Amino acid sequence: MTIPRLELMAVLIGVRCLAFVKGELNVPIETIYLWTDSQCVLKWISTKKDLGVFVKNRITRGTSTRLLCDNSLWWHGPEWLLIDSHQWKIFTCEDVLANQEYKCELKVGKKTTESSALLCTKEIEGNQIETPYGIQCKNFSSYYKLIRVTAWVERFISRIKKISVKTSKILTCEELKIAEEKWIKFVQRRNYSDIFSAIYENKPNNLQNQLGLFISDDGFPRCKGRFENADLSEAARIPILLPRGEDFTRLIIERIHKDLFHSGVSQTLSKLRHKFWIPQGRSTVRQVLRHCLVCRRFEGGHYGMPKMPPFPRSRVSQSIPFASTGLDYLGPIYVKYDGENKKRWVCLFTCFVTRAIHLELLNDMTTEEFLYAFRRFVSIRGAPCNILSDNAAQFKLGSATLDLVWKKVIKCDDVQNYVSNAGIR
Repeated sequence: MTIPRLELMAVLIGVRCLAFVKGELNVPIETIYLWTDSQCVLKWISTKKDLGVFVKNRITRGTSTRLLCDNSLWWHGPEWLLIDSHQWKIFTCEDVLANQEYKCELKVGKKTTESSALLCTKEIEGNQIETPYGIQCKNFSSYYKLIRVTAWVERFISRIKKISVKTSKILTCEELKIAEEKWIKFVQRRNYSDIFSAIYENKPNNLQNQLGLFISDDGFPRCKGRFENADLSEAARIPILLPRGEDFTRLIIERIHKDLFHSGVSQTLSKLRHKFWIPQGRSTVRQVLRHCLVCRRFEGGHYGMPKMPPFPRSRVSQSIPFASTGLDYLGPIYVKYDGENKKRWVCLFTCFVTRAIHLELLNDMTTEEFLYAFRRFVSIRGAPCNILSDNAAQFKLGSATLDLVWKKVIKCDDVQNYVSNAGIR
């Protein structure tokens, strides 16, 4: 802010302070003085010329009650309003001074702003085209429900207009087709008004040139491609143009996707193009199918495996075979003994480090049989440092038995004398 404007603000604050103090004192004051040494501010206050907005808003003075009571223009308006309208003066904008003042007050970029506002207004008006019978497409989750509701409303209105309609409780194919055509024309008019104008007024349009658009006899913009002479249906040779961002387009894609038993993007797009053409069709179909709950349920990836913990030290440390051993049973298996089929089990010992295995055949799953198998294993492979098994009853009882035997062995006098002589603690 410049210094003259700051001085003007100081005068404005002083005036407001004087008015506040005068209103709060409630005592008669004969004269009020407000001093300033700014010649620029004094000239702004005393001049009658039209000043800028900032200065004008701060020095404009009102009028007194007496002058307002005698002001005829304020109470009655201009005198020419009282005469006949045929005698009113016609005002023109030919005044040079008025035009100059108008141009001086115009801000930079005003023309661009006005043009943008005009375009926005046209766009809003284009988007406010009435839907068929005021039905909101976004409130429907099924294409068939939308078309059938529209057809029922169409039949009801035809009855009110006393137009001959079907009286059965079932909608006919013709009524459903008319309802579908109404929605197609609605979305086309709302999104492709520029294409209609370009075709009717014979003006160039980029999308029209790319897709070879034309208005068919039924009033739909259709796409003309290289299959015009192919032995296909009319809808496949010249498909109807549909916008990609409409709820109606989404419902059509979902309907075709379900009719094809939730096929993929390529199959759905191929079936869709037998009647309709959507710009950027593949990405549009992919976006719709991404929200299909059935496909997400059956095609989604499996749950990720949890992060695997590091191997225990007994599995990654160098050691002799079966120093760390895993233990489990398998079976039963049937063997022929004395002409009869009998059950047998296998006790499996596996080395944690080398993954070598040792098998022992057992007659049953008793603790006694397990201890026999374990003794045979120790006799062949050597005593392991540690054994890991599940909580099977024979394993738990065997462990308790081994602990009991080991404690008795340790406390034996011969063992104590031997380890003492060998220097073992």
